[in-house]
Order: sequence, then C-alpha cells, then structure tokens
Amino acid sequence: MYEGLLALELFFDVLRGLRMTVPKPTLAAYLKARRSLVRPEDVGYPPAATRRVAGLRREEVAELAGISVEYLIQLEQGRVYQISDAVLVNLADALQLDAYGREYLFRLSRVIPLATRTATNLATATDQFLDEWSFTAAYMFDANLDIVAVNPLLHALAGGFAEVGNNLAEMMFLMPAEHRGLGEWATTAKGTVEALRYWGDTDDLRFQRVVGGLLERDADFKRIWFEYGARPITTGSSPSPVEGYGFVDFPWHVIQTPEGHHVVVWGRKKGSLADEIIGRLQARLLSGESEGETNVGVIREATSADRESDSA
Repeated sequence: MYEGLLALELFFDVLRGLRMTVPKPTLAAYLKARRSLVRPEDVGYPPAATRRVAGLRREEVAELAGISVEYLIQLEQGRVYQISDAVLVNLADALQLDAYGREYLFRLSRVIPLATRTATNLATATDQFLDEWSFTAAYMFDANLDIVAVNPLLHALAGGFAEVGNNLAEMMFLMPAEHRGLGEWATTAKGTVEALRYWGDTDDLRFQRVVGGLLERDADFKRIWFEYGARPITTGSSPSPVEGYGFVDFPWHVIQTPEGHHVVVWGRKKGSLADEIIGRLQARLLSGESEGETNVGVIREATSADRESDSA
C-alpha cells in the first residue's frame, strides 16, 4: 500500500515539474570537496590563517599523494577515467579519509552502478521479524532513510517519530529552526546526510525527491551535502522526550539486512531509566492492553506509583 502511494506521488511530482534533478556524485567533485576540508597543519603545512582558500592547495595534495599537479588537475576536472588502486590509496591518505571515505572514493572511481534494488514484501517477512522482537524497540529504514517498518514496542514509545513513511532526513531538517541549537543536533544532522549519500542511489526517484527537496529548502542540508561526506549510520544515542521525565537517553545500534534495509535497535542498559521505561511499556504490551492505553504517559504514571510504593 505504502509503495503504491509513494509511486503515485512521485508520478505527479514529475508531471508538475516539481522534482529537482540531483547531480550525480563524481570523483572530480569529491576530490575538490574533500581537499577543501583538510586542515593544512594536520599534514605538515602552514596553518589556514595564512591562506586565501580553505583546505589544501593542489600542489600539496599532489605532493602528499606522489602524483603530478597536472594529473591531479585532470582528476579534478573529470578527464581521467581509469585510476590505479595505488593512486587511489595515496589520494585517500593525502585527504585524510577514514575507512568509509576510502570505500566511497573507490566506488566513485569505478563505472559500476549500484546493485539493482528489488522490492521486498515488507508487510510480511519484515513486520513479522520486528514483531518477534517483543523485548526490543526497533524499526527499519531503507537506503533513502524512509521508515518502512516499526515494531509495537518502539511505536508505543516514540509514536509520531516512528511512523511508516516518515523520512529520517526530512524530519531532521524540517523541524523548527530553534531545535537546531539543542544538544547534538549538528552532529546527528551531519551523520544523517552522510548516510543518505553513502547508501543512496541518485538514479532512484525517491532519492531524487528527498535530496532535491531538501537542497531547495534547507541551507544547512545543502552545505553538508556538498561537503561530500559519506559514511553509514552504525551506532549512537537519541535523547528522546518522555512525558514526566524530560529527555531520556536511548542508545541504539544499526544492523544491515541482506536486502539493503537497516534495522535500528534501541538498547536498554540494565538499571538505566531507559531500561525501566522500556521494560514497563513492554509488560503492558504483553499483557494485551490496547494501543490507545499503552503509551508513555501511562508508563510514567505506573513508574511513579511503583516508586512511591517502593519507598513506603
């Protein structure tokens, strides 16, 4: 049902001319963007205060990578189509790329399309898989960061956020501007954009719609997008609002499925407030209470009452 509605929405977007074409990432653009982000003092050159441009000069990258300046210019102009692995490794070292950045550099240097993604019946296997995790709050998203499945425990805990069809990037950048000064927003936003670039396929219509829309509407997204960072989301924590407690920290880990989807599992460190809240919510769900009665507000009331009885 969700896939059909999404396809219809994309069709009408194309007819109206609303879908922005996102430029394909190129090795040339990636090299230039990453060169501008390297701090000269980190690789033995005079600090940025004495420079007119950000990052490293071409001459410095060429020296660090053991190639000629002329060859680097050709690479940054997209005029080289076959590059040896040795040169790519040297460029990765010169640009201070981490393991994911190196992988992305190699991907851009190869004229090989991403593996074709086939539709999966998320209404059956995926939902059943998540539902069976009755002791763990979890949800699943795809390469475009669209939430495609949510288990009852997480839905009861984070309803509104954890809804099928919500997009992690859109939620991050379309929230009110005043929220961007809270906590780890900048770090989380950067990681979200980098994951979208790392996993996304520019030929995918949904990818075009998400990225194109955010490029048009949000200056922060546009700035981060054109830094060309690329890395998956693997682990982290989410300070989430819980009625009666304020923000509660929920650690999480991401597991990739063979189909190219990603399962986010919310952890529950034993003895933590997050563990207590999830445990009580889980007990209410397993007791068969209706979804309307099983919410954070009810859990908060039960927790407070139990604490009072414990102290009596």
